[in-house]
Amino acid sequence: MDELKNAEERNNPEKSAGWPFSKELTEAWERLEERTRQHPGLHLLVALLLGYLLQVIPFRSLLVLTVKLCLILARPVVIVVCALQLAKHVSKSSNSDAVSS
Repeated sequence: MDELKNAEERNNPEKSAGWPFSKELTEAWERLEERTRQHPGLHLLVALLLGYLLQVIPFRSLLVLTVKLCLILARPVVIVVCALQLAKHVSKSSNSDAVSS
């Protein structure tokens, strides 16, 4: 019985979830619902346009291309970073040798 009560309390939008932004999020959601009720045609048009754009733009292909590009560029970036660190270490060790001599 307590589990059911806790589940009902968790689903209650009036109760805070303990997150610092939950009140602002709830208020923003309520404002969005009110605007949607006032102008449903506009919001339906926006939803249809967004749905169309999500179908037209090949997000999966863009994601695969981005991952491939990152994997291709990862090796040269690591080599450059290692070379810079090695040059820094060599210059530091040569400066310390020159000072001690």
